[in-house]
Amino acid sequence: MAQPIPRQPPTPQPRPQPKVIINNSPALDVIAHITNKPFLGRFIYEPGWIIPASVVQGAVGGKFEVRIAQRFLNRDNECVVRRKLWGSGVYTDDSDVVASNHPSNL
Repeated sequence: MAQPIPRQPPTPQPRPQPKVIINNSPALDVIAHITNKPFLGRFIYEPGWIIPASVVQGAVGGKFEVRIAQRFLNRDNECVVRRKLWGSGVYTDDSDVVASNHPSNL
């Protein structure tokens, strides 16, 4: 009786390069010349929190401080799980602060 020929697993194919190229230079160039970036305030983070529109209106290049409790800095944060991010590299102001800085967004 003939022995069955062992099957070879298929050779893994390399991942194709992304077809979309994101150029964030125009967004970064807009704020590059701003030397006195306004401080917009300090905020306490809660999942789903976004920067208030009244704060960022007309404040291009502004900085703000967000205090984040340690319990939100993990993969179980609902905004990290749902990847509440809009943008690529430069995120819009309605993106979640923790999701935009969490390693899983890479």
